[in-house]
Amino acid sequence: MPKMPEMPELSEGQWTGVKIVGGAAAGAIAVPAICAAVGFASTGVVAGSIAAGVQASIGNVAAGSAFAAMQSATATSAVTLVGAGFGGATAGLHETIKLKFQ
Repeated sequence: MPKMPEMPELSEGQWTGVKIVGGAAAGAIAVPAICAAVGFASTGVVAGSIAAGVQASIGNVAAGSAFAAMQSATATSAVTLVGAGFGGATAGLHETIKLKFQ
């Protein structure tokens, strides 16, 4: 079996890029999973879930409210993009703060 070539060392900037991409990937997976666990699904609010309980306590959900935004984002799968953006931004912010206080 042929031997694999040695991988070159990554610079600090390259590692920062890897961390940001990793954060975006983690966010794209975690945020939709959390929304599903709470009861937001692509078909609407899941009966008997936490989200259903909140919706029942709100009554008529106002357009533009946080609940309506969550429901819309989950129904359109935009929540995946939001999660990716949040994860990438969080990783980038972490790297910025780390460099500032080194």
